[in-house]
Amino acid sequence: MRLLRRLRVSYLHLLGCCWLLLIWYGERTYPYHKIRDCDWPTIGTADTRIALIADPQIIDDNTYPGRNRVLLSVTKYIVDYYLRKNWVYINDALDPDVNVFLGDLFDGGREWKDKAWKEEFDRYNRIFTKPAFKRTIMSLPGNHDIGYGDTIVPHALNRFRAYFGETSSTVGVGNHTLVILDTISMLNTINESIYGPPKEFMDNLAKTAGDPETKPRILLSHVPLYRDKDASCGKYREAKKPLPYVKGYQYQTLVTPELSQKILSAVNPIAVFSGDDHDACHVQHPYKLNGQEKTTDEFTVKSISMAMGIEDPGIQLLTLGTSGAYETSICFMPSPFYPFLLYGLFLAVTLANLTLFNLYPKHLPSWLLVLQKQPRIEEQPNDALPMHYDREVKHFTDSTAKSWKPYRPPTFDRKSLLRDVLILSVIAVPFFIYLSRSIYYT
Repeated sequence: MRLLRRLRVSYLHLLGCCWLLLIWYGERTYPYHKIRDCDWPTIGTADTRIALIADPQIIDDNTYPGRNRVLLSVTKYIVDYYLRKNWVYINDALDPDVNVFLGDLFDGGREWKDKAWKEEFDRYNRIFTKPAFKRTIMSLPGNHDIGYGDTIVPHALNRFRAYFGETSSTVGVGNHTLVILDTISMLNTINESIYGPPKEFMDNLAKTAGDPETKPRILLSHVPLYRDKDASCGKYREAKKPLPYVKGYQYQTLVTPELSQKILSAVNPIAVFSGDDHDACHVQHPYKLNGQEKTTDEFTVKSISMAMGIEDPGIQLLTLGTSGAYETSICFMPSPFYPFLLYGLFLAVTLANLTLFNLYPKHLPSWLLVLQKQPRIEEQPNDALPMHYDREVKHFTDSTAKSWKPYRPPTFDRKSLLRDVLILSVIAVPFFIYLSRSIYYT
C-alpha cells in the first residue's frame, strides 16, 4: 500500500489498465487461440490442408433496407472487422496450404451497377487479402453474386468472371482434383451462353469419370445437391429441421434431383462440399456410374459470417492425403458476442467502482482509500496540508506514516464521477478502434 501511495496510483490507473488488458484479450488473444485450437485432420506426413470458406456475404445497403444509415454503418464496421479477424487468424494460426471460397462473396452483388460494385469489390479485398505463398480460390459464384437459374443477371456473371476467374474449372491439389462447378448457371434453361459453358465442362469430366488413372475428385458447389426431405444433417447442424427444398426470389435451396444425379455420375467425386445454407449438414448421396451403385458424402459448410443467422460461424478443414484419401472437420470461429459480453460485464463493474469511489467514499474500507485520487490543493482541508514552523520542520517518516489517515473527499461528487467515466472512455474506445483498424495492416 505504501508503494501504491508513493507511486500515486489511483483506482483510475487500475481500471484503465484492466480495460486495456480486457480489450486486448477480447480482440486478439481470444480469437487467435479459439481458431488455433481447431485440429487439422491428419492422414500422413505429406498432407495438403485446405480451408473451405462459405458465404462471407459482406453486408451492404441491400442487406437491411429499412435500417437507419448510422446503424447500418456500425453494423458493416463490426461485421467486416469480425470477418477480417477470422481471415487473418485462419491463415496465421491454422496456416492452410489452400483457401477455397464457396460463393456468396457479396450480399447484393447481383444488384449493383459497376461503380458501386467496384467499391464493394475493393472493400471485399481489404477484408480477404490474398496471403503470400498460398493458393486462394474465389471463382465459385453464389446466387447473391450473380443471381440464380433463369434469373441470373448476365452482366453480373460476366463481371464476376472478369474479376475472379472462370466459374467452372479444375484445380490439381495434393494428388486430388478440385472440381469447381457453377451449378447456379447450370440451372438456367433460357440462355445458352449461361448454361452452356458449365454443361460442356461437366460433359468433358464425364469422359474420364470411371478411368482408374483419374485422380480422386472433390466436387465444390455453391448450392447443395438434392437429398431426401427427411435426410438427417448430423450433429453439427444448429437448425432443428433438415435442409429443405424450396425456391424463392433469386434462390433455390437445392440443385434439382435430375441435375444432382447427372453431376454425381459425371464427376464421380469422393466428396462434395457446398455452401449457401449457412448451417452445417452432412448427408450421403447414392448414384450410379456405369451401372454400378456408388455413394459419396456431402458436407455443407457453415457461413464464416456473424450476420447469417447462426450462433456459431465456422469453416471446414479438409486434409488430402497422397494416397487419395481425405479427412474433414469443422472449425468453429470465435463467438462474435463473447468479447462484448465481457465488456458489458466489466462496464458494470467499472461503473459500480466509480460510483463507490465518487459518490459514497465514506463507505469505503480504509485500505481501499490508498487508491483514492489525490485531491487538488484547494479541495484539501486545512489539517491535511503540511505545517511549516519557523524553528522546527517536521519530517514525514515511516513512523509518522503509520499515523497517516487517508483523505476522504466529500460525498456525492457527481462531476468527478462523470469526469472519471470520460477519462476511461478516452482510454478504452480509441484502443478498441485502433485494434479494429490495425488488423487490416497485418
